[in-house]
Amino acid sequence: MSLVRSRVYVLGLTILLLASSLSAQSHSSNRQDQNSGGLPTLTQYFELLEFDNLDIARDLWTPEALERSGRFGITFADIPLKVDCGSPIIRNLDVMRYNLQPPVRRHTPINGGAWSRLDFSRVVGSSSVKYSYFAEKRGDWYWLGYPQDCWGGAWDVVESKYFRVHVHPDVAEYVNQPTLDEADLFIEAMIDTLDISKEMRKQIEEKKIEYFYCASDTVVEEITGHRVKGTMDMASNDVISAVFPHFHEIMHLLINIKLQELPLYTLPIMREGIAVRYGGRWGKKSTALMELGVFLYREKLVELDSVLTMSGFDTETGADIVYPVAGVFNAYLLEELGLEKTLNLYLQMSGRFDDLAQLTSSDIKNIIIGVTGHDDWAALIADFDKYVEEQISKHSFALPGELEKGKTILTAESLVVKEDKHWLGFEFTPPKIDGLNGSNFLFDRNDALVGQQSSLFEEHYGDAQEFSGYRYSVRVDQNEAGLYDYVTNQLIAKYIWGITPSDEYYDAESNRITVRFRKELLGKEKPRQDDFILLPM
Repeated sequence: MSLVRSRVYVLGLTILLLASSLSAQSHSSNRQDQNSGGLPTLTQYFELLEFDNLDIARDLWTPEALERSGRFGITFADIPLKVDCGSPIIRNLDVMRYNLQPPVRRHTPINGGAWSRLDFSRVVGSSSVKYSYFAEKRGDWYWLGYPQDCWGGAWDVVESKYFRVHVHPDVAEYVNQPTLDEADLFIEAMIDTLDISKEMRKQIEEKKIEYFYCASDTVVEEITGHRVKGTMDMASNDVISAVFPHFHEIMHLLINIKLQELPLYTLPIMREGIAVRYGGRWGKKSTALMELGVFLYREKLVELDSVLTMSGFDTETGADIVYPVAGVFNAYLLEELGLEKTLNLYLQMSGRFDDLAQLTSSDIKNIIIGVTGHDDWAALIADFDKYVEEQISKHSFALPGELEKGKTILTAESLVVKEDKHWLGFEFTPPKIDGLNGSNFLFDRNDALVGQQSSLFEEHYGDAQEFSGYRYSVRVDQNEAGLYDYVTNQLIAKYIWGITPSDEYYDAESNRITVRFRKELLGKEKPRQDDFILLPM
């Protein structure tokens, strides 16, 4: 028997023995050295991957990881193990299976050895491939698990109708019932918008979305390896974020739930754009970002052609600039095509990373016009430009100037609030002081918020002012005016004089500021004479 055949034979017997012990999810007979840190587990995992024994390899993960990965029925095309799809090894297994030996040699004990981080590092071709696995010690055996369970396993858990929120101790004071309720309302609104089935709605309610609410982006980085405000972990379906509720990341999960089967990667012009359109981004509601995106596009600060490709979106300009424009473009596609065709385009712009990275701007344009039915890209851009102009003329959410025929609904020493059919108008005359002359009008007091904390209010005032339970805020100075929500911790809409200068906004002689916001932004709520306070900026 040749040396190669002997090795295969011996490994085959090893795998059969592993199958018999692992299929029952029990490793009591496989005692590991107390100092091994899970190295034998990862070594076996790599050996099983090398010989394509995926079902047995899957059983080396904790039952909880396997359940969460399979929750909601999402599958990724060309990904052999969804439970591990965050790993570059699984994402490119055909190549990596020949580069897994020798196995990882270094491990770092965590939580007194209850967990271990196993750092994989290889040079494959001209690329450096690095990834950290986490293993949890249960009895005498280490099982592969998720880093959020390692770092957040001891955090308190708060449940709502659709969420199970794992709360870092440093942000526990910001989790309250009104905020949880708003997160649930967003799920229900998006379930209706995306036409997600009643059966899946019930499953989300029963199983819930696991949400790890981190104290900062540093904690997010500790868990995910990336310094970001938040992310939706594709392997586990968990949301991991320093913001709660982070509607943008929740939206990524809901799109996956809607589609059920899709490639792991989607061009960011679509993936991020549709999440911005419905979920906003990082403390800014979609209504605020749509208006910013319109401005950025009209002023040619972002050229749509330059951000279609994967590399163009990531490197052409900063995320704060490109995301709003992507959101506006997806809003246009949704209006032009409807949801079903837009999601069909989403799938056409999804695939393997290497394939998507090779698509040129011309390739992507052809895909888009093939779905929209325009004669060419120039015709589509002309139609998109028309849509953008219409947003300015008919769909602005914040504008300078007073309401000409508005009815007065509230008066105070330095404020008058008016309303008409579509707008709420605010006329501020704050006391003149050195520097910025500003005022903050808070309204819609909620008893459930009294004694609670708001991260956005704290951002505005720090320890200088106590949060007194008012949900909405109109903050103005001579440069800008914003409408804020202290429950969802979001900017809802903003007027900025530097972006769209207007003599109607600020009268320096009288120190008078006038601005108006669409009533629809507040739903059925509006300011009342007996329900407000005025604070300095």
